Amino acid sequence: MKNLIKKFLSNGIFLKLSKNNRFIFVLHDVSNQDSPQFSIHYSTTIKTFEAQMNLLNKQFEIITLEEIVTNKNLDKKKNYAAITFDDGFKSVLQNADPILTKLNIP
Repeated sequence: MKNLIKKFLSNGIFLKLSKNNRFIFVLHDVSNQDSPQFSIHYSTTIKTFEAQMNLLNKQFEIITLEEIVTNKNLDKKKNYAAITFDDGFKSVLQNADPILTKLNIP
């Protein structure tokens, strides 16, 4: 199933079927399985997170959440995304932020 979803997203099929060009991706935790807060239900491994961000960075122009919600003048022909985290786990700062910074993702 994961490979099917990855192919679906990486080929842009999802974006062609979508009627909206604004997407918000919500994550919870970015940590490896040996971390105390890791859960198979809500955690994303560091390696998987980096792969996901690389894929999203190719398919979308990634902008801030505020901009995606309030800017009414975004180009209708482009696809926009915002990356958010629903909790303030230390792992987001330690593991996700360096990847987001490297990829210039707000």
